[in-house]
Amino acid sequence: MQFPTISWTTPKDDNKLYGLKVESVADLENLKGYYALDLSFARINQEIKGYLSSFDYEKFSQIRYVKNPGLSFPCSELQIDWAEFENTEFSGASAKNIKVDNCHTCPPIRVDCESLVIHNCIPADVEVVRDENVNLVNRFTIWCAEKKYHINYFKSNWYRLKIAGNPKMKYYEGLLMRDGYNGQAKTENYKNIESVKLHGPNYNLEFTKNMELGEPNCAFSGYTPLVLMSVIQNKIDQALKLQEEKFESKSANFESKISDLESKIIDLEVKNTNLEFKISPLPVQSYEFENIFHKINEDELKSVISKLRRVLISDRQLMAVDIREYILRK
Repeated sequence: MQFPTISWTTPKDDNKLYGLKVESVADLENLKGYYALDLSFARINQEIKGYLSSFDYEKFSQIRYVKNPGLSFPCSELQIDWAEFENTEFSGASAKNIKVDNCHTCPPIRVDCESLVIHNCIPADVEVVRDENVNLVNRFTIWCAEKKYHINYFKSNWYRLKIAGNPKMKYYEGLLMRDGYNGQAKTENYKNIESVKLHGPNYNLEFTKNMELGEPNCAFSGYTPLVLMSVIQNKIDQALKLQEEKFESKSANFESKISDLESKIIDLEVKNTNLEFKISPLPVQSYEFENIFHKINEDELKSVISKLRRVLISDRQLMAVDIREYILRK
């Protein structure tokens, strides 16, 4: 089962299929040209959930593909050909083709479809309860409503998962169906399936129809879904990738700041060089101070001051006040 390729951009006049990633109620006002809707954000937006629970079905009549529709989107009321669930919770849906990947399932799982693919999923209630067999029925059984569709195609890598009621199908691919923790599914579980491809050990069943046995991809525990380890590893890889992206972002930010600091340091060095050039001492020339200053002896100074003060001071000592007064008068 090959899902169509969706271009999550504004529709253009070509042969591509375009999808809208819904982030607000306003996004749903104009759906002209759109084939698909991504409602991943709607599951945490109460306004969108309220709008979807009471919207005009005619307005959504051209939508054929939905991603993560959730319980608020009435797939059963529309003609949905493709329903995709990824990195979310899954408890069932009504669509012609359903694909579930990397999800937590919330039992009971109820579907109405022609083809169903479930990969890399684990049940949300993984705790062990006293009544283990009843718990297994809820966790590992898919109930097919068959109101609009009849299931013909099933593919999964989930240990123990089985379809209730042994419906007539054209193709089944997955691990061995199980009954309880230790019981192997009876041959009758496969008798209504035209072509069966099983993955896993202990092929102690007799089949009269087209049967292909494959090698198991990894070891498994009788108490744990086979895919549990791959799901955990996938989550670890996603977490590491997120941390790596954050580190790269911070590293790029630091490098940018370092580059800015280096640029500022260069500017400061240039300014410092210019400043040093401005304050560098000018070359000192040799001057003959005798040509600049007139030397005056004490007798001459006394004579000049005496003339200024009109007093004769030859018989007394020259006072500092006399010198200061002489200079001020000059």
